[in-house]
Amino acid sequence: MLEGSFTLKDMQKQMETMNKMGPLDQVMDMIPGMGGGMMDQLPDDAMDVTQERMREFNVVMDSMTEQELEEPRSISASQVERIARGSGTNTERVNELLEQHKMMDRTLNQFQGMGDGDMQRMMKKMQDGEGGLGGLGGGGGPGGMM
Repeated sequence: MLEGSFTLKDMQKQMETMNKMGPLDQVMDMIPGMGGGMMDQLPDDAMDVTQERMREFNVVMDSMTEQELEEPRSISASQVERIARGSGTNTERVNELLEQHKMMDRTLNQFQGMGDGDMQRMMKKMQDGEGGLGGLGGGGGPGGMM
């Protein structure tokens, strides 16, 4: 990952790494504050849906050019249509991937601005079951990925 630049290639590598770690529900159990009771609150099929979404996102990214993967903010509406056709999906799924990337980029930028004390406080909140990732865990945010 280039300094200050989170690309779709970076996102794809992260998803590959998560897949290598095993089923998503097992990975979630490893994260402090995410396993146990929090996992019980999710619908039974939430992890299946999430893994399927990750596979779909990967197919969409496989249908992009190197330029699109490196500079996702420059993707036009006609490129979204071409990517959707090439990946056998619809423009909504492509736009969903692009939105997911934007959210992850913003989140990473927030983490980069944190000092050690801020990070420790956030981790403590997560372990205490208070969340602490500010919109990351809900239905509309990257929670759809996790």
